[in-house]
Amino acid sequence: MRFFSFDCNASSYHSYALAQCIFAKKLAQKLANQQFYSIAELGCGSGVLLEYLLKSQVEFREYDACDISEKMLKNFIFQKEGVSKICKDFDDFLFENKKHYSLICSSSALQWAKNFDKTLRLIAQKCDEVALSIVDSYTFTSLHSFLGTSSPLLDYEEIQKSLLKYFEGDFQISRVDLRFQSPHKTLLHLRKSGVMGGGVLNFAQSKKLLLYDGGLEYESVIFIGKPRKKEKN
Repeated sequence: MRFFSFDCNASSYHSYALAQCIFAKKLAQKLANQQFYSIAELGCGSGVLLEYLLKSQVEFREYDACDISEKMLKNFIFQKEGVSKICKDFDDFLFENKKHYSLICSSSALQWAKNFDKTLRLIAQKCDEVALSIVDSYTFTSLHSFLGTSSPLLDYEEIQKSLLKYFEGDFQISRVDLRFQSPHKTLLHLRKSGVMGGGVLNFAQSKKLLLYDGGLEYESVIFIGKPRKKEKN
């Protein structure tokens, strides 16, 4: 069973991504009332983080919203002066882009980076500040235990180590616990919300999932910081 396609589920993603919306709101609140000349968002989806940044009175002149899914970008909810939508893998966007940003932000996306360390290194080269929310392996602990599977995500210590290699700043752990009325609704949430990242379960695991009546835990590492200064020789 393949759980998620960001293209196929683009129209419903915003409605089901409950935890991701909470993480985006918390991240935006960390930046409340600040001003930036230019912002790049990696994995912008339908524009949830931008929505909360505007509600938090974050001001900017330029906002480049990058996402790999063209259909997600079609559901991007803001048409605002200075906002540009860019359909690219965020590693390609960072590597090919010549711009330097006041802020690079991302919420519930960087955990799917092909090479997490490389992506962070590219980010550090392209900005003055970062605001990141990265979902970690504590997410779905109970579900993975029930199914006998392991999380594909990095754990907190791995994320922290990589971030501190390129940045200095402050960490916060944010957790959200969701419960559903039936296993069917739990399954529907998993299919529509994107946290499984396109993962595949075999037939036996898929069948067993229909018996799961526990909750779903989400955990995100929220980080606000700046790239480390290079030492001069």
